[in-house]
Amino acid sequence: MILFIGFILGLTGIAFLFVSAGMGMSERKRMQNCTSMVTAEVVDLVRVESTDFDMYSPTVSWYPVYEYWTGQRTVRIQSLAGGKENKYKTGQKIELYINPDNPEEIYCPSDSTKFIQIIFGALGGVLIIGCVVLGFFRM
Repeated sequence: MILFIGFILGLTGIAFLFVSAGMGMSERKRMQNCTSMVTAEVVDLVRVESTDFDMYSPTVSWYPVYEYWTGQRTVRIQSLAGGKENKYKTGQKIELYINPDNPEEIYCPSDSTKFIQIIFGALGGVLIIGCVVLGFFRM
């Protein structure tokens, strides 16, 4: 039984580390690709409701919709990062970086996922340490 719990802890820890690393690589790629700064306006807030693990506590996130001029056309795009309703206001101006080759690829420095990456990485590390500790108890 201890071996099974250790295996599950290790597997879950590895999954958290992979998610953390994937988020970091994705953000670094956007930072490298998105080099042209534009001033965007928040033109809408999209409400997205999801339920937590207990299936009873709904969580509401608000995703800003940005609109900006690329020099050739106006682009309207929804952010991939949501937050609290009061984080953004309609009409608010935001500095974004866009990919000159693909103006719909954006990087918003204020929407950094660094904090979540650290939490996921730390949680993964703790779970892997738990796996190792349980392995020593098995011996």
